[in-house]
Amino acid sequence: MITINTTPMVTIDSNNGPICEGSDAIFTLNGTPNATVTYNLNGGTSTTVNINGTGTAMIAVVGATTDQILNITNVSIGTPPNDCSAVLTLSSTVGVEMMSDAGNDATVDICNDPFGGATTLDLVAAVGPADAGTWSETTASGVDLSDPTSVDFNGSIPGTYTFIYTVTGVNPCPGDMATVTVTVLDCTCPAGCDQFPWDGN
Repeated sequence: MITINTTPMVTIDSNNGPICEGSDAIFTLNGTPNATVTYNLNGGTSTTVNINGTGTAMIAVVGATTDQILNITNVSIGTPPNDCSAVLTLSSTVGVEMMSDAGNDATVDICNDPFGGATTLDLVAAVGPADAGTWSETTASGVDLSDPTSVDFNGSIPGTYTFIYTVTGVNPCPGDMATVTVTVLDCTCPAGCDQFPWDGN
């Protein structure tokens, strides 16, 4: 019996991009049932995937951390020497977005009077390395946040105040948030303390 194979075909039906870093990049192929597709990822070593009997195949990159480019170079069907194949130049890209980083939560004590110690706080240094974002306060200290590297608590009412650093996420990744809890200490000079040496007791 003579089997005549027609030239197979394949298309890249879809991908799930963009994705967040660490997610799986998935490419869906449609084509001739039972054909073999030769492909590479990001120009790397060629490998193959078989199209199933219903005409579909899936290629997945687990835990992608950079953009993934699928390049399809060939599709074939049958057994040599009676196989048929086609050389192709198909490609598809799944963009990978980086997760937002607002730094670390922090707890800081600060004075409300230079008599007892520093009154200026660097909120940026408190959270550490982070992406660009915005500062806000959920309490009511009344301090000026226009320069978060130099927030002055001089004259603030003693108590605990909460400051939030928010980084907006890039679709489809979520944003991130860091919280700085500031305890303002009463460092004012007691009555008469400026008239004689005072040891804080």
